[in-house]
Amino acid sequence: MSSAGTKLEESISDFFSNAGACTTRSSCDAFASKTFGGFTYLCGNLPSRFQETAIRVQDNLPALFSGEHPLVVTHGDLSEMNILANPETGEITGIIDWAEAGIQPFGFALYALDNILGYLTPSGWVFHTTAEHLQHEFWRIFCGLVGGLSQCEMELIQLARQAGLFLRYGNPYKPGRKGVVGVGGTENTIKVLDALIPGPSPHLPGLNQ
Repeated sequence: MSSAGTKLEESISDFFSNAGACTTRSSCDAFASKTFGGFTYLCGNLPSRFQETAIRVQDNLPALFSGEHPLVVTHGDLSEMNILANPETGEITGIIDWAEAGIQPFGFALYALDNILGYLTPSGWVFHTTAEHLQHEFWRIFCGLVGGLSQCEMELIQLARQAGLFLRYGNPYKPGRKGVVGVGGTENTIKVLDALIPGPSPHLPGLNQ
């Protein structure tokens, strides 16, 4: 495990832990409307193997907009191309291209973490050999920075992560759809969903089933 890889995880954890909660209701409502609309499309158009998980996420979306889960300023297109890092230390030096920034439930942009844990090949997604360690380090550092997370909080973050993955890799890109950057709808991005979206998820306490 290189020190640069560990430092990158530390920087990513720090970036997410500093996301400030937002109380601008109009912005939150606008994104919620786009999110529900996006899932209406997804649940009718994704391959059948994703349907059960997509419908479960759709059914539980209200929990992310109920006021109990933090709504934060989110980059909107936090791909590896928009994250600048020192190649020697792995420390993040800048985040660019904020044109799609908006108010989203915390966790919608966690595809940024998934993106640095592997890469896409013609035959599918391949995880780096250190992916499990890096993921563990991210959550260890993140939990330390925010003072810990309850099981319910962690489950809501994972729900938001899945929602963000579906919206990013399952929705065809639509110019002008601020706050939801879809890059999907193609064979390659469906391969990303195959790797990053699990099968039927376990029961989430306190959420609709």
